[in-house]
Amino acid sequence: MIDKIRRTLDINTILATATAEVRQLLNADRVAIFSFHPLSNYRDGNFVSEDVLPEFESALNWQVHDSCFANSFVEEYKNSRIQSIADIYEANLDPCYIQLLAKF
Repeated sequence: MIDKIRRTLDINTILATATAEVRQLLNADRVAIFSFHPLSNYRDGNFVSEDVLPEFESALNWQVHDSCFANSFVEEYKNSRIQSIADIYEANLDPCYIQLLAKF
């Protein structure tokens, strides 16, 4: 994966390569990179890159409003937190996250 990323300086290609390689490595249905808009107090954002199996709808470029994140996790993610969830219904998530993630 690192070699593929080093061959380009285009951010979209780098993100697409990273999501595709990580999805394959994890054998996941979807891997996505989400960007929060700081001026919205981290309540609004969109998926900027994604690799997803064909049977699932793409979330790429969906505009998302998430008040749960801003209230609970901004500082953790500013400090490079990464989260992987195998099953949103068994991950002990707050109901507002389940409602949001169930769309994807």
